[in-house]
Amino acid sequence: HLAVVAPQRHGCVTVGPLAFSGARSSVARSSPTGDMRIEQRGDVLIARATPGCMWIFGVWFVAGGVLALAMTFVASNAHELAWWERLFAAMIGLVCAAAGLWVIVGAPAIRAVFDRATGRAVVTTMGLRTRSHVEFACRDVCVVDLEQQEDSEGDPMYRVRVWLRDGRAIVLQSQPMHGREWC
Repeated sequence: HLAVVAPQRHGCVTVGPLAFSGARSSVARSSPTGDMRIEQRGDVLIARATPGCMWIFGVWFVAGGVLALAMTFVASNAHELAWWERLFAAMIGLVCAAAGLWVIVGAPAIRAVFDRATGRAVVTTMGLRTRSHVEFACRDVCVVDLEQQEDSEGDPMYRVRVWLRDGRAIVLQSQPMHGREWC
């Protein structure tokens, strides 16, 4: 029996059973930001979490950092800069580029496929530095829950994860989102 649980301050409360709708046609649902998409095609349930906004944000910082670093050497007035000014500009560029890479690395794409016909599930995580492939039996999923976190202002944020009988928690989205309504 598979249960969906919602986080509470002191534990979890069971909301109800999780089941396929049984529809033979394609049924899709997306989060308000489009980062999480859940789709059903017959006996196959596919959940995709693609944090594209985070990738764009990270690339923007990487590009700015590389530009700042390059300008210390190729700018038309680069020869007028003192050594410490060049070093300071280069450090700013390196920190900016590193921050962008940190954002991109921390937001991998996740694709989860649950196939009722075969009784198997596959969760694939793809990022800059990681690529993992976890396969398990659907019957090994005992709980689907929303992990609650807080943003910098103390507002609740959630991300979906499944718990397997062996105690492993498999996250279905790398970045938590505000609001539970879309789940």
